[in-house]
Amino acid sequence: MTMNQRICGGLAAVLLVVSPVWGQVTPADYARSEGLREAWMYLTENVADPAVWVGETSEFVYRKTVPGGFSFVVMDARTLQKRPAFDQTRLAAELSRISGTTYTALRLPFTCVEFSRDG
Repeated sequence: MTMNQRICGGLAAVLLVVSPVWGQVTPADYARSEGLREAWMYLTENVADPAVWVGETSEFVYRKTVPGGFSFVVMDARTLQKRPAFDQTRLAAELSRISGTTYTALRLPFTCVEFSRDG
């Protein structure tokens, strides 16, 4: 048996013994991964979520990343005009008042909106 074969054989034996330990996921691992999502989620800009059509209109609404959070946008597919879907600052203030939890315009407690058929 050559020296390389002995080293490879020994390395394989070590990996077989150690590999089950690498596969164990702990609650701390999950907590850390959730923390990464929270830390990195607000670093992107202009990444849009899937759009939803507004009833039978030529408009659709979507959420996109902006510095510090998310913005909801309505776009008219015919004119290509964009506008805020609603007053996020006012909604955040009212949701904060009603719930007792503080919300900001860019960090509302939901990820999608749906308008009535007539907008």
